[in-house]
Amino acid sequence: MKTWKLRLISLTAALSLSLVLASCGGNETGGGGSAGGSGSGDNAGGNLTGDIVVASHEVGSGGYTYVALQIEGMSEDFPDLKVRALPAGTESTRAYYARLGDAQAFVTGGATPGYLQEGIEGYDTREWGPQAVTSIAFFPHIGYPFGVRGNSDIMTIADLKGKTVAITPASPSTYTNVVTFLAFAGLTLDDVTPYEVASSALGYEALMNGQVDACFYNVTASKAYEQQSSGDSVRWLEFDPDDTEGWERVWAISPIEVPKVTTVGAGIDEEHPVNLMSSPYPQYCAWADADEEAIYTLTKALWEAREEWAAKDAAMADTFTMETNLELMAQSSTPIHPGAVRYYEEAGVWTDEMEQRNSELFAYQAELAELWNETVAAADEQQISDEEFTDFWLQARADAGF
Repeated sequence: MKTWKLRLISLTAALSLSLVLASCGGNETGGGGSAGGSGSGDNAGGNLTGDIVVASHEVGSGGYTYVALQIEGMSEDFPDLKVRALPAGTESTRAYYARLGDAQAFVTGGATPGYLQEGIEGYDTREWGPQAVTSIAFFPHIGYPFGVRGNSDIMTIADLKGKTVAITPASPSTYTNVVTFLAFAGLTLDDVTPYEVASSALGYEALMNGQVDACFYNVTASKAYEQQSSGDSVRWLEFDPDDTEGWERVWAISPIEVPKVTTVGAGIDEEHPVNLMSSPYPQYCAWADADEEAIYTLTKALWEAREEWAAKDAAMADTFTMETNLELMAQSSTPIHPGAVRYYEEAGVWTDEMEQRNSELFAYQAELAELWNETVAAADEQQISDEEFTDFWLQARADAGF
């Protein structure tokens, strides 16, 4: 039986300085390819040059903030290197930019890389299927909970029964977060009134506007501080780390989640810590066929400019370390891009064991790709409709032991 574990990562981001929006021109679907430029020439020396596009989270989100700060740091350390952000509100859109070649890398987190690789949870249609997604770098999430208005009578997750909760169907990972939050208190979406929004940031706005009673929240997002300073303020619904049954319900849905005592965020500090949930996020990813020199350059710039970007945020300085990156990498279900491997070898942190595991993960992706091609051919021959295709594919996965 072939199995996989959803243990992924995302990465951090925030804009500032020389963040230039890349255009969204279209190429053929199917792979990363080169996007808007590349790491030009041989960047193995001290100076780095080139033009690299990274599909990032939308403005106002915590992920965007981290990535922007990292890009700012890279710009300061390597002025001849242009790393540009291409913001997008949903996980699938960011991934699609990279798939089209409009971006060479994309930032995501949580279970999304695994969903993409496996061709499940929104990526199980004819338009998607299992993708050759690789990882570049991993960072730990500061922590996320449900946010509610501070002047409401909602004190715990259990109090959300019968209330309106924002959901993001277009972002499978964030959607899963909401489901796991509810499960912690023994609730499901049937116990609340779901309110669909296109992105996390729009969920934040829906809470501020009184359209919902609760939404997924990144406590370091700029909107979190805006909500805190509003007349309504904000309250974070905590996850008791000692609630064994609650965490077992969470892990039955998403085994990558872990308890996190957070001391940074809106209304949060060392004297007022909160018990939140965390997983790998943000995580830099790329298609396997993305330009190797560009990914090497991005990886090298990201880590060698760490001193600059870490100085801009205390949480990043404390937790966005190479040690944590390697720990999360060891748990990842997706392989590491060859360009990133090249940098990690250069940095002396890549081992024979990591190389062996990486080869096995690439072989696993090849098996999935072969099954996908066989399944699509069979579906076409049997005239399976698009509406029926997802079930057809998921059954083929199950029959093949995936």
